[in-house]
Amino acid sequence: MIRFLMAVLTLVLPFSVLGAAQALPPKPVPGPIPLSLPDLVVKEVVIFRGSGEFPAYTFRITIANIGKADAGPSQTGLIAYTLFNVTKPMELYLLGQVDTPAIPAGAEVTVVFTTPGTLRSKEYICVIADFPTKANPLGAVLEIGETNNALTIPLDTSKGTFPRSYKG
Repeated sequence: MIRFLMAVLTLVLPFSVLGAAQALPPKPVPGPIPLSLPDLVVKEVVIFRGSGEFPAYTFRITIANIGKADAGPSQTGLIAYTLFNVTKPMELYLLGQVDTPAIPAGAEVTVVFTTPGTLRSKEYICVIADFPTKANPLGAVLEIGETNNALTIPLDTSKGTFPRSYKG
C-alpha cells in the first residue's frame, strides 16, 4: 500500500506541495483535440471538525466535470502527509476513499468523507478526483487532462475555526 501511495504522490506532490491550497493547471494540448472526454477537478473542499478531545473531521468535497463528455463513476481519495526535515523528509498515509457517482459534462457532485479519528496538528491533505485504485491504477475515468485532479490543503488543526473552505 505504501508503494502505491508513493506512486500516486509522485504524480501529485511535485505540483502541489509548494504552498496554499491550489489546483494543478491543465496541461496544454497542441492542436485540435480529436475526442470529447470528461475532465474531473476538485472544485471545493469544506472541512468540519467534530467535538471532543479527539474529534473526527468531515470533508465535503465538490467534484466538477469541466470536460465535454460525461464521466462514469469513480473514487475520490484523501491522502494526508507531513513534511519533516532532511533525515525524515515525509510521512504519508491514506485517509480513505469515497465513491463518486457519474458526473455529466458541465455538472458537479458533492461527496462526503469523515475521518475515523483525529488528524495531526500540522499536515497537508491532498484530495484527488478519479483516485487510482488497484483495479484502476490510472483512475476509472479516461480524461482529457489528468494533471488537474488534485487539490492540496495545508491544514493546521491547532489554529483557527471550522468549517474551513478551500477552492480549487
